[in-house]
Parts: sequence; C-alpha cells; structure tokens
Amino acid sequence: LQFLYFIVMNEGSGDGFTGDGQYVGDGGSSLQTLWNMYDWSEIKGCPGRYVLKKHVIVDTTHKELAVLIGGSEVAINGMLDVEGCRDRLSVACFVDGGGLLTYHKDDGTEVHTLNTTSGLLRKLTSLGLRDILEPPSSPSMV
Repeated sequence: LQFLYFIVMNEGSGDGFTGDGQYVGDGGSSLQTLWNMYDWSEIKGCPGRYVLKKHVIVDTTHKELAVLIGGSEVAINGMLDVEGCRDRLSVACFVDGGGLLTYHKDDGTEVHTLNTTSGLLRKLTSLGLRDILEPPSSPSMV
C-alpha cells in the first residue's frame, strides 16, 4: 500500500485557526492561510471538515498549495487506495495543526477538503489511517 504523506510548514507566524468561528484554535496558521485563500463551507454532518462552496473543484496539486501558503514538503511516497473510498486519496498534515485531504478523481481532477485537527483525526480514523498522522522518523526532502 502506497500513500502520499507530507507535512506543510508555514513560514509565517499567526494566532492559529479561526475559520468560520466554530473551531477556533483547532488548527494552526497554515490552516488559516488556506482558509483565507478560498471560499469553504462545512461538510454536512462532518464537524471541522470543509469543501469549497458551490462544489468548485480546485485543480491544484499539493505541491502548488504548499507553495501558495509559503510552505515546503517533506516525505512524498505516493497515493492511497483506501478500501471504501471510490477515489485515490492524498493526505497533507500541517505541523501546526489541521490538514488537507485530496480526492483524486479518475478524470484527473483533484478535490481538496480542508480539515481542522480534530476533523482530520476523525476522518483518518474512520478510514483506518490514523497511524499516518505520525511524521516519518527520517523524512526525505523534496
């Protein structure tokens, strides 16, 4: 089983995640930076998980998103084929809290979901992927 795991590190400082005011502090400044860049709405029945409003698909790769928020990538190893998930999945965990799940569609588009720290933990646990939240012991730089 291959997976994509990388950590995005925001160079800037900040007070952490505020988002829509429901989950203040449940993520870091990297999450807030990404929140500010797009128009997100909470996924119904999934506290702390957001998609782009009006179901807009962001055709942006993890690498491009990392650059957009002023970060860098670590330890890239592939993508996940997760049982029970019709799309391949990539996971980006922000070292200061929260992360991004990207669903890779068969037509080549990518759908990004923004996740608070607790939202990401719940989703990854439900997919049986809780263990990938632990950073690799010796990450390879990209």
